[in-house]
Amino acid sequence: MIENRQIRFFREEADKSLRADQIKTDNRYLAVYSSDASIYSIKPSAVITVGRSDDITAVVNACRKFALPITARGGGTGLAGGAVGNGVILDFCDYDKMMEIDSASRLAKVSAGVIYDDLNLKAAEFGLMFPPDPSSGDSCRIGGMLGNNSSGARTVRYGTTRDYTRALSIITSQGKKLYVKPLEIGSGQAKIFLKDNPDFAQVLKLILANRDIILPRRRNVRKNSSGYDLWSFLNRYEDGWIDFTKILVGSEGTLCIFESAELALEPLPPKFFTALIFYKEYQAVGKIIPHLLDLKPYSLEVADGNSMNMIGRRKYGLPDDATVMLLMQFELERQTEIGAFLDKIINRNETCGDPVLESDVTRQNSIWAARRALLPSLYKYHPKKKPLSFVEDACLPPEKLPQMFEFLERTFGRLEMEYGSFGHIGDGNIHIKPLVDASDASDRQKMRLISSEIYNEILRMGGVISGEHADGRVRAPFLRYVYGEEVYSIFVRIKKILDPEGILNPGVKLSAHTDITESMDVPRLNWDCSQCGKCVPSCPSFAARKSELFSPRGRIKMSNYPGIPTSDKFISLETCINCKNCRTICPSGCDASSDSLQFKGKHRKTLLEPMLGLLNYPALMRRASALGSLGFSLIEHSYPRRMLEFISRPALMIDKRAQLPAPAAKPFSSNVRLNPTPEEARIAYFYGCADGYLENQTADAIVRIFQNQGIALAVPEQVCCGVPAESYGFNEHAAKSAALNIESLNRYDYVITACGTCLLMLRDYPHLFSQNDRLHSEAKTLSAKVYEVTEFLLKFGNKMETSIKEKVTYHDSCHLRCAGVETAPREFLRRLGVQFVEMEYASRCCGFAGTHYFNNPTESEKIFEIKKRSVEKSQAKIVASCCPTCILQFGFQLNGIESVHPILLVQQDAIRSLNCKSEELI
Repeated sequence: MIENRQIRFFREEADKSLRADQIKTDNRYLAVYSSDASIYSIKPSAVITVGRSDDITAVVNACRKFALPITARGGGTGLAGGAVGNGVILDFCDYDKMMEIDSASRLAKVSAGVIYDDLNLKAAEFGLMFPPDPSSGDSCRIGGMLGNNSSGARTVRYGTTRDYTRALSIITSQGKKLYVKPLEIGSGQAKIFLKDNPDFAQVLKLILANRDIILPRRRNVRKNSSGYDLWSFLNRYEDGWIDFTKILVGSEGTLCIFESAELALEPLPPKFFTALIFYKEYQAVGKIIPHLLDLKPYSLEVADGNSMNMIGRRKYGLPDDATVMLLMQFELERQTEIGAFLDKIINRNETCGDPVLESDVTRQNSIWAARRALLPSLYKYHPKKKPLSFVEDACLPPEKLPQMFEFLERTFGRLEMEYGSFGHIGDGNIHIKPLVDASDASDRQKMRLISSEIYNEILRMGGVISGEHADGRVRAPFLRYVYGEEVYSIFVRIKKILDPEGILNPGVKLSAHTDITESMDVPRLNWDCSQCGKCVPSCPSFAARKSELFSPRGRIKMSNYPGIPTSDKFISLETCINCKNCRTICPSGCDASSDSLQFKGKHRKTLLEPMLGLLNYPALMRRASALGSLGFSLIEHSYPRRMLEFISRPALMIDKRAQLPAPAAKPFSSNVRLNPTPEEARIAYFYGCADGYLENQTADAIVRIFQNQGIALAVPEQVCCGVPAESYGFNEHAAKSAALNIESLNRYDYVITACGTCLLMLRDYPHLFSQNDRLHSEAKTLSAKVYEVTEFLLKFGNKMETSIKEKVTYHDSCHLRCAGVETAPREFLRRLGVQFVEMEYASRCCGFAGTHYFNNPTESEKIFEIKKRSVEKSQAKIVASCCPTCILQFGFQLNGIESVHPILLVQQDAIRSLNCKSEELI
């Protein structure tokens, strides 16, 4: 039991070495860091954000002094509970500054907080990659991968994290910095290392003295994250090396804390083709797997019949009589060879039709869509029962998997439970996902029973209980049965030698607890949100603040956990800028921003209401724009500017550092004939507030291009799309805007817009009305016929060209991406013939976010930093984007770079000298 005085003394000690903002002990932070992607919730005593090696050492020394446990946390994406604990959480989210690639030796030196995908993005510049391929690669961090010995779909070809670890920089439980690499037996380096580190010398002596006990207990599986890997260590010793990295990788923070690593890289893989085979019976699969492994696939995946039922066989074109789906990837150049081999060895009586071999990238993605839909579909399958992770990582000899599938059918059938199972059959790694209502005591009892029965069967078949997710807390009670008591006691002794005070992640991997349902986060486990953490790195406010409190996952916790004070919720939920990246990336389709919007609706800034109401009166908006244009030059002077900031303080709070966009002296809508009938034009243009009332040329350009294309275009009466009102919690104003626009726009066959935010809102209108409301069905009608202008012209327009010679890159508008429009603007640019170059992190938020920039330009600029580096690296002179405010942000933040909508590149020279007015063009 940790006492308050321990925490008080710890904080006083930590304050000597750390900044105050690195140390969090208040309840809102502790609540957010009490859980990860596992089933558990354990409230920590403190959360420390580390940024330097000395920070880690200082925390370890303070924890030793006051007997506090330490849990190192990377992305919090682990499924076994290894990133939660009741002591001090070391948060590595800001420990991501070092990423050095040595292309000649194919080595990467990386900090433990680096995200896996970021490392591979950097390595790709040199034609290299870090091969382990976890499904959480966009959010997991290198330290967590080292802790779990992570792997994924490509492991069948390449191996696991342990196989690519060449050296480690660690902090020991004694606060000592240590560089660990393979040492040749008997070498001077080995002698010095063992002399200077008697604890490691003692571990070596223990393992060698017990090798006759250890070696016979090896499990014959292709990958293994159960226990400490003494077998790989002894293999290396037989080859003449002392390699403690083999034991430390996969130790889950129980033996040391990873500070950085040197990782081996491989050349980028070639282009692939996909092979798809459906089998009627499990046993037939067991016969073909050895042959497929001989072909050395890059991936070899499986899903069972239950999983296919849950995602919907008809939806994904899956045969009714299929029991097993096999998916494989091979080098494209081997397609003919592989096809001939499959024709030769496959028994057509055992399969549902012929194998499918597909080389087209788009059609391959369609084939893999069923595999990617498995977990999201399981989460949506039942309103209360969710696919909990507690027996999800078994690894068996691949040929034993058919027997395992049959065992699962019998077991879950007897218990009357629904489940899905899928995974990496090439490695024998199966992810078993029973649907469980965590609030139901009888379901929790079934969890205990299932764990025991399934793990007994896995061990009987020669498997292990973890292939890639590690033991954590959920499998710790069963580890002693994997290798037997003698080997387990060796694990315990190694832990005692390297962590004599027992402060490193106690309760993980080695545990006296026997009940896996203890400390379950019961309220959370009934949510649709799985807390997987994939949304966290994509969140702009998290990127700026580097704390889970300001992440979508954190906001969902703050919003839904019982007993959290409104003041604590406010601090977290108010920072959401409604970019919708969480909704875009969530595999379960959750929209964390909706929780923030609901909260804002209950705690509204009432002084904003008149301003938001003005957006529904176009005539007043046009007058306001014209008046604003007259006074705009004055506002840039100090006194008028200070007056504006003072007046805005109760509502918008315009910051003194924020640049302001110029209002249009003659707004676009003032120039056009409104409300032409649908007989005159079948296509309506929704221009939005930014293009309608600010100085820019996008709207005029669209009108001219449609005239040149011979396409009649109407600009009917319209009001704001409603996003500003929704973003501040005024849903009734958003609904009023929607009703006006639905009535006006639904008279036309198509609606186009050049604003990604407007597009998403128009497509989202149905959610503003109840299903029995007439406007709900009318909103659905409108939603189906709204296009972004580049999307429309690609589908219906004629060929267009450009005279632009400079390099052009493209930035994804968050809202446009959420609306599902990513490829069309890029394809539009390519067809124009511009010199297009993709920028890194094209889909990351630029940080403008409507009014967010005006009241917090410092944070907005911090979010923008990654975009600035990406544009500079691309060497582009023009940034194209389909969002007016994103275009403003690039214009405000970058010198010597032009930011425009792609449509302006069609006739850039003509637009620059445009003399004719919009009224001449319609």
